[in-house]
Amino acid sequence: MTKDLKYYLSLPYRKIIVPAKEGGYVGYIPELNGCITQAETKEELMKRLDEAKKDWLTAALEDGIEIPNKETLQAMQDVLHGKNLSRTYDSADEVMRDLND
Repeated sequence: MTKDLKYYLSLPYRKIIVPAKEGGYVGYIPELNGCITQAETKEELMKRLDEAKKDWLTAALEDGIEIPNKETLQAMQDVLHGKNLSRTYDSADEVMRDLND
């Protein structure tokens, strides 16, 4: 199976959402280093995060950057002991507490 953009877009990458101190929200995909965006509403943030993911994956494929695949994501989920892959947090501190549990 050729791992193309469509394949990678179908994978369940985690989406982390955190309220921004200055208002609105910041969202990122931790498995895709540097894939981050912001918006005023959660709905707009989710759209922008999907666009950022597509742009990140497109650039990675063009530049030959290694992209986490289904097996890697499954291993990460196993390490997280089945925790919810996508989540909205109330603060950056809450993100850090969750990662350290």
